[in-house]
Order: sequence, then structure tokens, then C-alpha cells
Amino acid sequence: MQKKKGKIFLKLTVLSFCTMIIFCASLLVFFFSATKNTQLDENKFTKATTYAVNIYDQNQNYISSNEIFGTNYIKLEDLQSFTKNAFIATEDKRFYSHHGIDLKRMIGATVKNIKKRKFSQGASTITQQLIKNTHLTQEKTLTRKMQEIKLSLALERKLSKDEILEIYLNSINFGNGAYGIENASQTYFSKSAKDLSIGESAMLAGVIKAPSYYDPITKNKASEKRKKVVLSLMKDQGYITDEEYEKNAKLTEKIVKNGSKTPNLYKKQIISEVCKNLNVTENQLKNMNIDISTYVNSDLSEEISALLKNDKYIVLGENQKPISSAVIVIDNQTK
Repeated sequence: MQKKKGKIFLKLTVLSFCTMIIFCASLLVFFFSATKNTQLDENKFTKATTYAVNIYDQNQNYISSNEIFGTNYIKLEDLQSFTKNAFIATEDKRFYSHHGIDLKRMIGATVKNIKKRKFSQGASTITQQLIKNTHLTQEKTLTRKMQEIKLSLALERKLSKDEILEIYLNSINFGNGAYGIENASQTYFSKSAKDLSIGESAMLAGVIKAPSYYDPITKNKASEKRKKVVLSLMKDQGYITDEEYEKNAKLTEKIVKNGSKTPNLYKKQIISEVCKNLNVTENQLKNMNIDISTYVNSDLSEEISALLKNDKYIVLGENQKPISSAVIVIDNQTK
């Protein structure tokens, strides 16, 4: 009886081993099939930090370009160490030890996804996030994940960790049209990123999880709460002391509304419409180096702007402040 049980156990062991071999082989075949035409394009990293999007009016006259997204670039060496560490602690704590993908984190996320039966956990490293924002779409599919892994491994062989982190910090979306940490620092704090405090650095590192939800201007309470989470991660990972955590967690960061030039609302609407039609994010659009033709009548727009500035048409309200104005243009020759 004991001998029979031993044979059954041996058969089950062999069967399990064979099943695992077949699964791994199938996964490898799928990986190579899904990524065979996927290649790393270094030019896309340059585009990610220059944001070339050109907009033209109805007569193909140039309206604007990089001012839509901004082009301020800052070297990694010019940032305070705690600023860099705020992003590493929050987004990828093993950034300097893995080779593009964090297997430990990925396995944990996979288990959680299986339990929830959906892609709720991404486990993307900083390298993977950079690849996703410059080379791939935002869709959550197994094929895209395989492509992301291949390109991330290739990028780590091509660039150093500091080079990857520098491009990442200069290209990610911080909300309110601020792409890159220098633009974000100017937008929210009216200062260069090299002068950020620990608390300000933590707030910016927290914003990128969901720029609209953690907007320091319109959702300041949520942004402050998220900042404390980042500070806690920095403390737990040894980047700041307990005293530094307590000091900065108690502080309320001073947000400078409109600290930098706000992109024209109409131009932002154009960008939003293009993203919707192309089914891409703003982050992906700015890497496409495209020209956008519109129905904008530049001559008419300039004429309207001049009228609205004319004292003859300015109406004063309470406290002698001008009342907001609007203009409706009608062509009587059309129906």
C-alpha cells in the first residue's frame, strides 16, 4: 500500500513538473511572438522632454508649439537627493537594484490580480513607466505588458539608472499642463525644482499617481494627505529621519496658484479633443511630434481680443471691477 502511494506521488510530481515546463515554454513562445516587432527607439526619449506639438489656424498660419506643454529641463545632478528619493520611495523602491522589472513586486501584483480577477495592480517600475509613456499605449493587456518588459530590459542595457531617472522626472505628467518636475515646481511653488523642500518634493511625488485627484491647487486636502503617505515611505526606507518626517508632515505647503504661465484654455481644449479622437493620452500625444490643423480664425480672434480690451466695451460691476465678457460671432450669410 505504501509502495502504491509512493508511485502515485511520483506520478503527480512528474505531471506537475511537466505541466510547469509546458506552461513556461508556452509563455516564452507567446512572449517572443508578442514582442518580435517591438524595438527600442531612443529618439522617443528626446521627444518626451521637448514636447513638440504644433497648432495651426484655418489658413495654416502657425499658432503655437511647445508652450502647450512647456520645455523646462533640469539635470538630475541639480536636484536635491531627497527630491530624487521621494520618487524612488514612492514609485520604485528597488530601482537601483533591479534590471528594468521588479520580479518580486510583479509576482505579488499577479497574485492580487488573479484574486481580484482583473488588472488592478500594475507593479510597473520607473523604467517600465517611462517605456509605457514613450513607446506604448495605456491599455492593460498581456501583449502590451510583454512589450513593456522587453523594452524595459533593453533600456536598462542602453542607459544608466541615473539617465533613466532624469528622463523620467523630466517627462512625467504633474497635472495642470505641467510635464516634467521643473515645470511642476514652477507651476505649484513658483521656484526651480533644485530649490524644492522635502515636503514639496513629497507632494510632487504624490501627485503623479493621479494628477487630477491630487491636484495641489483644486484638491489641496487630498494632495496634503498624499504627501504624508510619501513622507512615511521615505522615512520607512531611510531617506529621511523621524524628525524630518514629523516636521514636514505637520507643515502645509504654500501653493502659488498660476505660479507659471497657464496654457491658453482654447489650446488646451484642442489638445483634449485630439487626444480623444486619437485615443491617446496627453503624455503620448506630446511624444508624437505632430501638426494639428484647426478652424481657428486668427485675424478674428485678434480683433475680438482688441475689442474686449477697449474701455468703451468694459462694464464695471461691484467694487468697480470689470464684469466677465463673452463674444458671439454670427455669419449672417450662412444658415
